[in-house]
Amino acid sequence: MSVSEWADAYRFLSPESSPEPGKWRTDRAPYLRGIMDACGDPFIEEVCVKASAQVGKSETINNVLGYFIHLDPGPIMVLQPRIEDAEKYSKVRLSTMIRDTAVLRERIASARSRDSSNTILEKSFPGGRLRISGSNSPASLASDPIRFLLADEIDRYEETTEGDPLELAIKRTNNFLNRKIIEISTPTIEGISRIERRWQMSDKRYYFMPCPHCGEKIRFIWRSEDGRFYFKWDKDNPENVYYVCPVCDAIIEEKDKPKMLAAGDWIATDKFQGIAGFHIWEAYSPWRKWSQIVIPFLRFKDYPESLRVWINTTLGECWKVKSGDVPDWERLYERRETYPRDTVPNGVYFLTAGVDVQEDRIEVEVIGWGKRLESWSICHRVFPRATRKDTEVLEELDKMLAEQWPCEDGRMLPIKMLGIDSSFDTQWVYNWVRRYPANRVVALKGATGLHSIVETPKAVDVNSRGDRIRRGLKVWRVGTDMAKSEIMGFLRLPKPKDGEPYPPGYCHFPEYDEEYFKQLTAEHIELERNRHGYDRYVWKKHYERNEILDLRVYNRAVAAILGIDRYKDSDWEKIKFKEISPAASSNSEKPREEKKVKRRRSSSFL
Repeated sequence: MSVSEWADAYRFLSPESSPEPGKWRTDRAPYLRGIMDACGDPFIEEVCVKASAQVGKSETINNVLGYFIHLDPGPIMVLQPRIEDAEKYSKVRLSTMIRDTAVLRERIASARSRDSSNTILEKSFPGGRLRISGSNSPASLASDPIRFLLADEIDRYEETTEGDPLELAIKRTNNFLNRKIIEISTPTIEGISRIERRWQMSDKRYYFMPCPHCGEKIRFIWRSEDGRFYFKWDKDNPENVYYVCPVCDAIIEEKDKPKMLAAGDWIATDKFQGIAGFHIWEAYSPWRKWSQIVIPFLRFKDYPESLRVWINTTLGECWKVKSGDVPDWERLYERRETYPRDTVPNGVYFLTAGVDVQEDRIEVEVIGWGKRLESWSICHRVFPRATRKDTEVLEELDKMLAEQWPCEDGRMLPIKMLGIDSSFDTQWVYNWVRRYPANRVVALKGATGLHSIVETPKAVDVNSRGDRIRRGLKVWRVGTDMAKSEIMGFLRLPKPKDGEPYPPGYCHFPEYDEEYFKQLTAEHIELERNRHGYDRYVWKKHYERNEILDLRVYNRAVAAILGIDRYKDSDWEKIKFKEISPAASSNSEKPREEKKVKRRRSSSFL
């Protein structure tokens, strides 16, 4: 029995995790059949799937896992990016699949059972066991041997002190001659992407379907290497999307897609050398309309960071970074503008502040944000401090946060949110941040290798029992690589001609000195080989100081936290006319008083 046959016979989709609960039907997404069956093929040791979102890759993992547990048991590991992801997968997807699929329910006890061999992250079943782990747990990657490795979203794995987590997990399969390694992920950045590396070593299979007009086998392509778009749409109505056959130039409508998918097949385009590679993207998905591909593209094509996410999650392709593509500081210096510092020009809707902490000083930059990520530098200030525990510099920072900034239209605008780097003098920074509400001041920590500008914040305050305090201080991790790539793209934008609008993301500067622009362009991106032998892009300093670039990154992160990337026109109008008052008082050196929490009286006596 193949994996797809097993899924059609036994698998049930759960209402908690599927938009179409009920009995599984591979015919709903025919392209999954070839992927699943390759995972169960004894002659194929490794399978890699480079895929976009919304194509069914998560359910593919579930079906393969269920097949192994039922028909080919052995030691299995499901590897997620983080332990938190592993727990969520177990609670939301795995537990409901076991509950609703009878042959699995008969073999695995509930995690709530008193049986200690079946917990959230450990499951036992006849003939094998299952461990669900996170790539950030080196201990779990170096313990017992495994026969089946199901690695999900491998591009989100973070390198540990012991090496690449994927390679560590693969080494655990070496004792089994009949091992199976399955890697599935949405790609990220060229040169960094793990799934792209595995794909390049594979036989590169694409899903080909017969054209309804000429009968030739074709595959869906967004754009050819020479820049030709095969998906077309009406400029006035992007809901009307069609595909042009690359062979006969006939128009293929979306209603033709189901029959094409049913008659399609996977075809390898390279020599098989042990890895079966599959690439699939949203155009094939039965759950996505073609207009849902085109409309976001039209919305994001002028925004580098948003376009990168679209390329990764919609096309299932890597974002290509141009090495060393940083503008000359002289060009930025020459196009300075004459608006006065410490004032807010027209076009600014709200202000953010970024703070960089050094041993002998604190540097702050205030930036004004407008529509389409257009930005204005309002001021740059440096506060010296005699010692690392200097409290006077905190008082200066308090005063700056409480300032009202005059606008050209007569309004007074406060700083909406301030982000401060907590990488240096961490506890000193934490203590200051605690004085303010979480929607006013946030602690930031830069991290390389992230695939978004900000990630979900992590609580750092704990109580006497060691439990994290839910409403305590949280630290936001900032994807510095992503932010710097976007910033450099914005800095390269040319100044428009008189009367023309500024392009999205354009950066305005007052008459700062040369040093400001040298620091802003202090880093270049270069391709280097890391200690594990993998090529990756890294940002390296080409000038001794880079504080201005860091401040710009922190401001961009704060704007992202405020939701600037999701603002619609109606949101901008609300911001413009909403009266904003600073959340901090002038007496901010005193910590906030903790709210008293009413506790229920215990019914027992101790």
